[in-house]
Amino acid sequence: MRITTLAILLASLFYSTTSFAKTKLPKEIPLEEFGTLAKNSQVRISPDGKHFAILSFIDGVRYLIITPFGKRAKDAIPPYKGMRIGQFHWANNDTLLIEMSGEKDGHSALGKLTVNRWIIYYLDGRKPKNMAKPAKVRGSRPGDVQTAEFARVIDLLASDPENILIELDEDGRDSSLEVRRVNVRTGNYKLEMDLLKDVQNWTTDSQGELRLAEGIRRVGAGRKIDEFVMYYRPPEKNMWVEYTDTNAGGYGIAGFFEDPKFAYAFGRNEEGYRVLYKYDMVNQEEVEVIFSVDGYDVGGLIRDKVTGKPVGVTYVTTKRKFHYFDRQLAKIQRMMDKALSGNINTLNSWTEDRNLFIIHSESDIDSGSYFLFNNENKQLQFIEAAYEGLEPSTLSPTQAVEYEARDGLIIPGYLTLPLGMEAKNLPTIIMPHGGPQTRDEWGYNGSTNFITQFLANRGYAVLQPNFRGSTGYGKEFADAGRLNWGLKMQDDVTDGVNWLIEQGIANPEKLCIMGWSYGGYAALTATIKTPDLFKCSVSINGVSDLSMLMYDDSNFLGLQNWGSHIGDPGEDKTKLRDASAYHNIGTIRTPVLVIVTRDDTRVNYNQSKKFATKMKSDGKWVKYVEIKEGGHSALEGDGRTVILREIEKFLKQFIGSGR
Repeated sequence: MRITTLAILLASLFYSTTSFAKTKLPKEIPLEEFGTLAKNSQVRISPDGKHFAILSFIDGVRYLIITPFGKRAKDAIPPYKGMRIGQFHWANNDTLLIEMSGEKDGHSALGKLTVNRWIIYYLDGRKPKNMAKPAKVRGSRPGDVQTAEFARVIDLLASDPENILIELDEDGRDSSLEVRRVNVRTGNYKLEMDLLKDVQNWTTDSQGELRLAEGIRRVGAGRKIDEFVMYYRPPEKNMWVEYTDTNAGGYGIAGFFEDPKFAYAFGRNEEGYRVLYKYDMVNQEEVEVIFSVDGYDVGGLIRDKVTGKPVGVTYVTTKRKFHYFDRQLAKIQRMMDKALSGNINTLNSWTEDRNLFIIHSESDIDSGSYFLFNNENKQLQFIEAAYEGLEPSTLSPTQAVEYEARDGLIIPGYLTLPLGMEAKNLPTIIMPHGGPQTRDEWGYNGSTNFITQFLANRGYAVLQPNFRGSTGYGKEFADAGRLNWGLKMQDDVTDGVNWLIEQGIANPEKLCIMGWSYGGYAALTATIKTPDLFKCSVSINGVSDLSMLMYDDSNFLGLQNWGSHIGDPGEDKTKLRDASAYHNIGTIRTPVLVIVTRDDTRVNYNQSKKFATKMKSDGKWVKYVEIKEGGHSALEGDGRTVILREIEKFLKQFIGSGR
C-alpha cells in the first residue's frame, strides 16, 4: 500500500479540478482503462484503526484484501465460485461480514434471479463460517410472487460486538423475512422475530431494538395489487401497530432518535420537495422539518459507520453534497472539502474514537482516490487510486446545463465536451439515463459516466438529459413522467438534441443516441419517433416491448404497481404498442446496435434478442451482441470493455471518428 503524506492545506493545490485546463486534444486512452471496473473500492477501516479492508481486482477477480495498518496485505479473500463479493462490514475489530452475490436459475419470468450469501471471516485465522442460508428460490407459475435467496444485515449492534441482526426468508413458503440474532464468534443464531407476515424490511432503533417492519403484500382479485404494509412497535408497548398510507405509511421512515417515539422521516413539503422531518410515531404527526434544500429533493440518511445511528443526509443539486447533524463530522466534511477543493468528498468510514477517517474523493475528471485523514495531527495520507491509467489531465470536464422543452418545462442535464476541441459542430451522443425513476449525477462514478468519458476522449460531445420523470427535482417534475414513456419523456430527449444543434455545438449530420436499461428503451424509441434525427442507436440491456416488460415485472412482489407509471396492459394496449420499438420495426431506418448480458435479472435479455431477430428478418441494419455474465450492470469479466469496443466500431461506421 502506497502512503504519501500530504499537508491538508496543500492538498487542494494538487487535486483542484481547475488546474487541468488543456488547449489541445489529449492522448487516446486505451478503451480497456474505461471498461475495467474500479481496481480498488469500498475502503473501510476497522473500529480500532488497526486494519484496512479493500476490494481489489487480482487477475480479473475481485478479492477482499485485509491489510494491517502500515504493513503489507495480510489476507486476500476470493469470492465463492460463480459469485462476486458485494458489500462487507466490520462486525468488530477482528471479524468481517462478507456478502457474496450472483445470479442463478430460478425458473422465473427472467430466467435468473439475484441471490446472495453472507460469511463470517476471522482475522485470527479461524475457518470462515457461513451464516444460515436463505430459502431456495421459488418457481414461477402464473400468479406466483417471485422471491429470491436473500439476506441482509439489519444492525451490527455496536454495543454488543459478539452479535448482529440479519433478515432472511428462512422457509420460502411466503414473502416474509424473519430476523435472526447471529453470534459472530460461533456462527450460531437464535430466532429474534418471525411474527409479522408480508414484511421484507426490518428497522432497529438507536438501542438495537426492532422498531419498524415494512413490506408489500398482494391483495385483490387474483392477487394483482401490491399493497404497502407498515408496522411500528411503540416504546412502551410490547405490541405491533399497523399503519396505513393515511398516517406514517405515507412517509419514508429511515431511522429513529434516541427516544424511539420519534423517527427520521422523509416526506413532501407543500412545494412538493422531499424533506427530512422529525416525526412523532405515537401521535402520528410531523414535529419539525430537520433539513430541506430549495428546489431539490433531500436524498438518503447517513449513518454513523460504527454505531449505525443517523448522523446526516446526502442530497444532489448539480453535485452530490453532504449535510451532517453531528458537529464533529460536519467539521471534518468542511475540512475535506477545503483540502480536496472541487471534488465530491465522502467520509467513507471511521474509527470508533473518530480519530482516523477514510475519505473517497472524486470529480468529473478525477476517477477517485482514497485517503486516510488523521484528525489529531490534521494530515491526509493517500492510500490508493480507485482506477489506474486515468489521469485527470486527460479527461473531459462535465458542466451542468439546462434547456427548455417544447412545453416550457426546464430540463436539467450534463454536457461533456471533448477536451482540447472547439465546442462547435461536434459529432454528438445523446445518452438518457436508466431507471427512469433516478437521475444522472456529476462525477466519474455515475452509473454510465465511464462511457461518457470514453466518448469524450474519442472526440464526441455527450449530453445526459435528466428528462421529466427523473428524481431529485421535486414531485411535480417526477410526476410529469407518469404514463409518458415514449411520449413527453422522449420529447425531452429530442428537445435536448435540438438545443445542442441551435447552440452550434452538435453536428446534425453526426448524431447518435445510446443508453442503458431505460436509456436503452429511449434509444430504441428514438428510431420510431424521430426516425431521421439520429444516424445510429445503441441499446444496452434495454427495453423494446413495454407489454413484455410489464408482464415480467408483474411476477415480482413490489413491481406490480410500478407498472402503473407506464400504463395498463389492457386499457392502454395500443398506446404501449405504439411506444415499443419491437412493434414498429417497419418505421425504423436507423442502424441499431443491441448489447445484452444474458444473466440480466432486471430486463429479460430475450426482449433484445427477439427485437434483433425481427429487425434482421425485416431487412433492417442491426448488430446483436450477447455477453454471457455480469448482470444488468455488466459487473463481471471484460463485459464493459466489450461494450465499449462494440460502441467504438459502431460509431466510426455510422458517424465517423470524433478525433
